[in-house]
Amino acid sequence: MALVTISGFPSAGKTTRALQLVSHFQSCITPGDDTCITRAPKKVVYICDHGLENPSPARGIGKDSTSINNAKVKWIALSSPRSSYTTAKDEKQARGHLFATAQRHLDTDTVVVLDGPNYIKGFRYQLHCEAKNLRLRSCVVHVAAKEDDARQRNEARLRNTQTGANSGQSMTTGGSAQADPYDEGLWEDLIRRYEEPNAMARWDKPLFTVVSGEEEEPNWEDRVWREGVCGEGAGSGKGASDGGGAGVRPNAAAVVPPPTDPNHLHALDRITQDMLFLIHTDQQQHHEDPGGDRFINTAQLLDGSARSNGLKDSGSSDDLILHLPDRVLPSMQLQRLRRQFIALNRQQMGGMGMGAIGKGGIAAGRAASEADKDQQSSSKSLPTGRIAELFAAWLNDSFERG
Repeated sequence: MALVTISGFPSAGKTTRALQLVSHFQSCITPGDDTCITRAPKKVVYICDHGLENPSPARGIGKDSTSINNAKVKWIALSSPRSSYTTAKDEKQARGHLFATAQRHLDTDTVVVLDGPNYIKGFRYQLHCEAKNLRLRSCVVHVAAKEDDARQRNEARLRNTQTGANSGQSMTTGGSAQADPYDEGLWEDLIRRYEEPNAMARWDKPLFTVVSGEEEEPNWEDRVWREGVCGEGAGSGKGASDGGGAGVRPNAAAVVPPPTDPNHLHALDRITQDMLFLIHTDQQQHHEDPGGDRFINTAQLLDGSARSNGLKDSGSSDDLILHLPDRVLPSMQLQRLRRQFIALNRQQMGGMGMGAIGKGGIAAGRAASEADKDQQSSSKSLPTGRIAELFAAWLNDSFERG
């Protein structure tokens, strides 16, 4: 359904705001919910890189819990120590763990709330692309805080940690956000490295900014729910047409090519070559009057016997018709048309449709791409039986344009 990425300074109060979001999302997920312009999500998954300490009043969740299922919320605490951000190698592993966990839970009926530093714009871009490839929405919630306020909050946590250690209380590695502060040097380093979300960047859209702290921010959770999760209004960037993730389209370069018949390219090469051979032979035989309609038996093209039978001046309704121009066509021109058709067919194998060739040319074929994909959802490739039909239509369009 959607990915909600929380970002902000270290010790800015991100977990506080993230839990407020989860609580609001949980209250919005009810049977027959009509707050989304399409179907509402069925569950919320909260993922954090630190530990959890009783985020849900209804269920006691300890610091070392890793995955707790609630009625509508799943809590996942990765319990990565703050020292993971000290070296590039450890940070890469911690960030990869966070990304992989979010990736596993992204689904069409799930809202994932990702609570962590998320301070690198490249990491937010990676999350955005992963959601987009799955046709899911994504948004960023920026917890804005003054640097001095965040520093004082982290120093207070450090003092509490030292007090607990001096009193002999056991401290767990990777505890809750409150119990596991950053070292002063690491905190300053993370502040310098922080890349603030930008509302103009597509991977940070839509961007919701909320002030750090316990202060009430009127209706901010509802805005995230309606605009970021449900895609309602201008906040989603595409308006109501983005409902249900239907308006989110993955990049063409990231789309996995659909499976094809292993003999498809061989059949494509043979059939198109046979048709050019028949045209060339017919024009040699009728060089004084090369124009007119010629008929090709489709079954003979498919079984490879068309060359021995040639083109016919008449045929049945099942035969293909070629509208040859009143001039001899150079062999180089025919080969160029064949190469263009094969190149377009390979694009179709990667996701572009060819169903409208012969009904308006290439532009119409591209415009009908989505409808053609639905018609071919079972085979996921251009059927071999349609190669001759589409190539004949392609040639007739080219001959007509001159």
